[in-house]
Amino acid sequence: MKASRGDLQGPQYVTGGASRFDVQQGELGDCWLLAAVASLTCNTPLLNRVIMPEQNCVSNYFGIFRFRFWHHGEWIMVVVDDRLPTYYEKLFFMHSKDKNEFWSALLVKAYAKLSGSYECLKGGSTSEAMEDFTGGVTESVDLKKAPTNLLNIMMKAHERGSLMGCSIDADPNQLEAILSNGLVMHTLPQVSNWWRFRHPRSVERSPWCVCAIPGAMRASGKGPGQTSLKSGNTSLPMRRKPLG
Repeated sequence: MKASRGDLQGPQYVTGGASRFDVQQGELGDCWLLAAVASLTCNTPLLNRVIMPEQNCVSNYFGIFRFRFWHHGEWIMVVVDDRLPTYYEKLFFMHSKDKNEFWSALLVKAYAKLSGSYECLKGGSTSEAMEDFTGGVTESVDLKKAPTNLLNIMMKAHERGSLMGCSIDADPNQLEAILSNGLVMHTLPQVSNWWRFRHPRSVERSPWCVCAIPGAMRASGKGPGQTSLKSGNTSLPMRRKPLG
């Protein structure tokens, strides 16, 4: 790796498997892309088709990496070298939490090459990135006009391996304001899992959608290990770990 040699000890392409907790946003307005990449990690077959995890930095290493994207109706391969933009020997754009793991930084470099430049990644659409990663067609739903069976539709989509995300209409005068339900504005949570929860006062199980903010799990007034699902006057503490 040519990124920051002095700070590396055995650079790896992927360490311990790729997950949504790996990716960290850098100094670029690409939270939309971060959300798409984090969602991609939740579907291993789709992720592997894009990043080709069999690549490595050791055997038969020539300083290049290949990525696949769906572009103009066909899968194309984008090849990039291993030189990554840094500032004071730290990766400047999206990167992995592990300083020795480079799949996410290289993926963004390849996507920037496909798009024209890193500058082109300032502001964008998560749905477009998801299409480029999967070859599928995206659908947007306005929750104010959502069908009554939306939860069932989303659960079926999740079972079929679809990528899903959500966004919050933000007040332009507020930056990362925390809402009463603990969600943070100006972020793009991903739909990562489902949980059927039985309320103490009911025999039926209700589906709950688990939304995670890539690179961080934020909640107002909640501890780092749990959040609360509120129904009526009852507060239902639930551990994040089993929810995924």
